[in-house]
Amino acid sequence: MRAHPPESLPKPSFRKIDDDLSRRSTSHFDALAKSFGYRGGDKFIRPGHYIRYTEPLESDLMRHVEYDMDEQDLDWLQALNAERRKEQHGPVSQEIFEVIMDQLEKEWFTLMKRVPKPDMDLPAEDSCCAVCDDGEGENSNAIVFCDGCNLAVHQDCYGVPYIPEGQWLCRKCTVSPEVPVSCLLCPNEGGAFKQTSSGKWAHLLCAIWIPEVTVQNHVFMEPIEHIENVSKSRWKLRYIEDRAEEIQRIRQSNKAARAYARTYKTGIPLVPQYIVTKVMTYISKVTLRKKPHVVLSVCKYWSLKREARRGAPLLKRLHLEPWTTATSAAQQTEEDRLRKLEASAHVVLFCHIVLILNRFILKYLKRLRHRLFKLRELAELVQHRETDKTDQLKSAVQELGGLLFPHEEALRGKIKIITGFSLICFYIILKT
Repeated sequence: MRAHPPESLPKPSFRKIDDDLSRRSTSHFDALAKSFGYRGGDKFIRPGHYIRYTEPLESDLMRHVEYDMDEQDLDWLQALNAERRKEQHGPVSQEIFEVIMDQLEKEWFTLMKRVPKPDMDLPAEDSCCAVCDDGEGENSNAIVFCDGCNLAVHQDCYGVPYIPEGQWLCRKCTVSPEVPVSCLLCPNEGGAFKQTSSGKWAHLLCAIWIPEVTVQNHVFMEPIEHIENVSKSRWKLRYIEDRAEEIQRIRQSNKAARAYARTYKTGIPLVPQYIVTKVMTYISKVTLRKKPHVVLSVCKYWSLKREARRGAPLLKRLHLEPWTTATSAAQQTEEDRLRKLEASAHVVLFCHIVLILNRFILKYLKRLRHRLFKLRELAELVQHRETDKTDQLKSAVQELGGLLFPHEEALRGKIKIITGFSLICFYIILKT
């Protein structure tokens, strides 16, 4: 049984929410955001030529915002805006927050590149492996150097199945590039570190020499396990300064018991006043009440977030940069980049010219093919026309012959008969 429709349908209703986002003037902010490198909402029109990506210059990247805030940033910004709302101040937009965080990251990275590196930072040609203390290597088991701390290890000793293209970072520089780590099994601060199954750190050399400790994957030589199985008597052992010379002689006698000592004393990244001043100058055209207080609050939040990430950069591009870029030999000047950019521009221009020539040749060949088809059709039409003319001429000759010589056919028949009679008579005469 069909149900009866309702007498009157419910009317939709809505309410307008009045919040900070809806009250913001988008036209002025869009112009301000574009000045900081944000892209507008214009529709992308695909060009006719090939799109070739060229790596932008570092000066161009400094003017574009690369930082993208996450949920943690959003929660912190909402808390900051709540405090500012209590003081009857305007809110800090998400774009301004991203601009400040982006500038902090880039200015800090630029400052760290200017910090001079120690002399021991460059690897020596006769460096030995930090695990086995052997300086000889083979093609299948070469000595690789970390681009972050210049740690020298064999592929088999540290668990590097293949040498990657470009830079290679040890486990410590990959996970905790700026925060120092300590070994759970010995007091030495440097050497070849690997993470344990619980997320802590230990020397790979210590894990190999302590019987109770094992390595789970013998190909990658990580993670280190079963540290809790170390006996209490072994934990009670202490390093005695009086026996330092004796221990040193023991270590020198055994190649597999010595590792390089590398220390990291950078600590928590604190924003200096130099960077704060540069950030304030960069956002000088932003209208914001208590701007210095906002910038300092964001700086403190940036330091805490970098500390939570163990000193790793918040921008992926800067995180992938090798730490050795600060050396003069590895720096790439703006002139070199401009020269490469000009070379790539010439290549793009040449490819564009070749593309135009190919299109022109293709159009010409298509036009030539079309004309050849037309010529073939015209030749067939001319052939049919000449055949029709020949047939018409033959019929005209027959009709004209019938008019001018009406008795020609009859005379020809009589002549054939007479010719036949004459041959018969000639044959009879010859016979008689």
